[in-house]
Order: sequence, then C-alpha cells, then structure tokens
Amino acid sequence: MRWLKQIGLGVLGVTALLAVAYPLGLRRWQMTWGATAEEVSMPLAGDDAIAAPQRQTTRAITIGVPPEQVFPWVAQLGAGRAAFYSYDWLEQLIGCPLTNGERVTPEWQVRVGDVVRMCPEGKGPPFAYVVKALTPPTALVLAVEDEGRPATTWAFALLPREGGTRLVVRNRTAVEQGWQEVIEPGVMMMERGMLRGLKARAERSVR
Repeated sequence: MRWLKQIGLGVLGVTALLAVAYPLGLRRWQMTWGATAEEVSMPLAGDDAIAAPQRQTTRAITIGVPPEQVFPWVAQLGAGRAAFYSYDWLEQLIGCPLTNGERVTPEWQVRVGDVVRMCPEGKGPPFAYVVKALTPPTALVLAVEDEGRPATTWAFALLPREGGTRLVVRNRTAVEQGWQEVIEPGVMMMERGMLRGLKARAERSVR
C-alpha cells in the first residue's frame, strides 16, 4: 500500500539523517550534556586513575543548594541504597529493578572500599564499582577494576557556585570497545535522568 511505502521511506530518511548527525555533532552533545567547554577540559578527582583514557564523557547540572546539601544524596548511590534517581521504566527494561530513594539515609552513605552495584545481585548487568576516593562534600570517585587496575572510572565533582552547586560527572574508560558506542544514547539518558533526579531531591529537601 502507498501509505506503508511512504512510512518506510520516512523511517529510512530519519535513520539516514541520524547516521550522519550522530558522528558530526549529536555524539559530542550527548557525551558532554550540560557541561561547559571549561568543565569538559578541566581536571577532576579520579582523572589520574586512567591517565590516557580512550573514551571520556563529562556531564553537568546546576543545583540551587550548596555542596554540603547535595553530597549526601550523591554518597548513597547504588543498588541496595538510594539507586540512581533516574528512570524506573528504563531500569526495568534492562532487567534491573531499582527503587529510587527519596530521603538521605545515614546507613546508605558509602565509604572508601564499598561496592556500588548498578543492579541488585542476580539482576541486570553484573558489573559493579568500588569507592576509590571520598572527599565530602566535593568529590566521590568510583571505579570498575580489572585485575586490580581501574578499567572505568565514574567521578562526581561538586563545585561551589554562587547560589548553589555545579555537579560535574565524568566517566573515563581505559579501553574503547565497540559495544560502548551502541549503548551510549541509553547511558546518556540514564545519567541525565540521574542528574535531574539529584537536583530535584536536593532542592526539594530544603524547601
């Protein structure tokens, strides 16, 4: 039928457009969502763990409360704690059921050496991070290790700004792998949801 053919051509056109736009600019946008050029290039805690990364993302958001009031929310990330404040439906889609926390809970606060799981044990992707550095209220550094060496780092920097906090989140990987590009859009969506979820909770808690 003619209308089916038109829909098919439209889908092909959009796919072709995305295939061109993604490497030309869309990929950089999603890898640096919310971050300024200065934040993308500035050194952050945890960078020295992977001195020459093959891949790096830097994303950021402004939160209208000081770092002291944001950090406790950051320091309780992980399955079995406050989860990641992101999209429940997307976590369910990858087989990773999580319940996002709505309050700061002292027993959930991480310490150096703690394991931060992305999903409950036995559910979803099996990898987990280890807390490598913790400097309240300005920095938290997590790492996935391979034979005792960081393979991926996930760093949270809380920079004081007039009227609040600039939360900058950086992910660095030691080895570029093809599957990472495939999941990039989904990872970006989840991390953007996390940043927005952190902002909403931290700001709501002081109202």
